[in-house]
Amino acid sequence: MVKKTPVDDLKREIRLHGRSSYLVNHVCLLLFYKYLSEDLESYIESSTDVKEFALKDKGYYIEPECYFSSLANSHHFIIRKLEDAYNQILISSMGYGCEEILNSIFRDVDFYDDGSDINKESVSKLVNIIDRIDFNESSVSELFEYLYGYGIYPPHRFSGNINNSNIYNLLAQIVSADKKHADSIYNPHVNGGFLLTNILQKCNISKVYGQEANLDKYKFDLMNLVINGADFKEIHIDQGNCITSPKFFNERFDVVLSEIPSSIIYDMNSKDRSFFTKLYDVEKFKRNLRRSEFPFIIHMLHQLKDDGVMAVLVRQNMLFRTFDEDIRECLVNEKNYLDTVILLSGKLLRHSFDNFSILIFKKNRSSKDIFFIDASKDFNDKLTDENIEKIADAYASKKVIDKFSYLAGIDEIRENDYNLTVSRYIDTFEEDTVDLNEVLSKKLRLDKKLGGINEDIDYWLNELDLYD
Repeated sequence: MVKKTPVDDLKREIRLHGRSSYLVNHVCLLLFYKYLSEDLESYIESSTDVKEFALKDKGYYIEPECYFSSLANSHHFIIRKLEDAYNQILISSMGYGCEEILNSIFRDVDFYDDGSDINKESVSKLVNIIDRIDFNESSVSELFEYLYGYGIYPPHRFSGNINNSNIYNLLAQIVSADKKHADSIYNPHVNGGFLLTNILQKCNISKVYGQEANLDKYKFDLMNLVINGADFKEIHIDQGNCITSPKFFNERFDVVLSEIPSSIIYDMNSKDRSFFTKLYDVEKFKRNLRRSEFPFIIHMLHQLKDDGVMAVLVRQNMLFRTFDEDIRECLVNEKNYLDTVILLSGKLLRHSFDNFSILIFKKNRSSKDIFFIDASKDFNDKLTDENIEKIADAYASKKVIDKFSYLAGIDEIRENDYNLTVSRYIDTFEEDTVDLNEVLSKKLRLDKKLGGINEDIDYWLNELDLYD
């Protein structure tokens, strides 16, 4: 029997309360508070002038009586003590580098929502479970993906057993092939921060930028990035829609990457389209952008440095839709930005079974060839480290491998009307081979068996006097 862990206990406790985003938000806050508390305690053990140095280096301070471990051992006035701890973090951070982030996370925390079943008993139980969680365990990152999916997605789209970490690992490997060291990274749709945290673990990137329209997601993004080691002072995540309200329009970044959610098609009204096309100087595509993912890609390319690398996950239909052909022609031929198309199985991606692609863009390309990789067949259900290595190696070397990768020239792409579907360039069809000796042997066995059956039939027909 598998022993239950504190993470398992926490998931079970959350499920007992039903699908409550209110509860999930409080659980995330408790986990974040525990992380800040333990990080401060570890720092203080090696420091002498405690508060002054903690505020200078960490940017916040918590009195020992408000450490998470102290709260876990308390059974009285636990909600009031929790509020005191949150207020200490907020007030102490004023004037320091992490003030804005901590203020965004801890402001307006409400434990007294009339429609909630949050009370001192439930909070006390959650605190005691979370107190047993070790942030060094790999299951904690899985817990955060679980919490994000459970709180954000509706029941029919949520699965606690599916995550996108293998896709994020592949993207990190691809980006690190071009940018092992980079000053900045930008994600216009942070979406929990999991893609960014994977990249930060594999690449030496200083500053993290991004946008998030949803307030609850925005807070989660910040907490997840901090817990995964991002420096408070180097996190620049703003709330807002990157298409209609870009926050970093004048900035340029070494790495730009994102996934375009399958549920989002930017159905911009006439006013939004006019604003967007003038802002990005793409008036000629105004009619195309009414229902398309391309505004997202155009925005990302605008934010990319001339020597940077950009990766984006896209749905298949945008690679061949007729009404997008002139946009694809512009990006491929006129601008020469598209470098690589990688096809992957939809079974790898959360909440989807349709194949999808990773598009790699670069602005400083000397050749108009485009590299295609079909990884949809070999790695159908799961990407192992070896699978990721094979794809990343093929991408880095641009090596042509039969039925796996191909380097297409611009003339061939033009002949295909700028259709970027991988199957147009890589033939993965496998002819069925027939062993004639095996077929003949099988036929003889069946003939012999049929002969015996016919003899039995003749015998019983004679016995029953049924022959004419």
